[in-house]
Amino acid sequence: MQQWEYLEVYVDVNTATWQDSRGHSGDIPGRHRRLAPDDVLNALGAEGWELAGCLPIGSAGYYYSLFMKRPRLQGEAGAEAKRVRLRAQRESGHRTATAAT
Repeated sequence: MQQWEYLEVYVDVNTATWQDSRGHSGDIPGRHRRLAPDDVLNALGAEGWELAGCLPIGSAGYYYSLFMKRPRLQGEAGAEAKRVRLRAQRESGHRTATAAT
């Protein structure tokens, strides 16, 4: 069964910058002109990402949340699941320790 890797990318068209759900950020190619959403999609598509959904934020059309997916490479699924479990355990332990103080 195909497994997927997901990514949310917040795009600010005014500043031609982006930030993703993993904490990466940067400038978007084409900053010297008014940025079109397809500039972002083409750059992500070159990395294997496919648009799964788009949510415009606000009424002016300058901010977007792009929801991307790409096939997960074999072997990555187990490693990612382990990272998620470990992160949840750390966060749970931190909340428990904080609540106890």
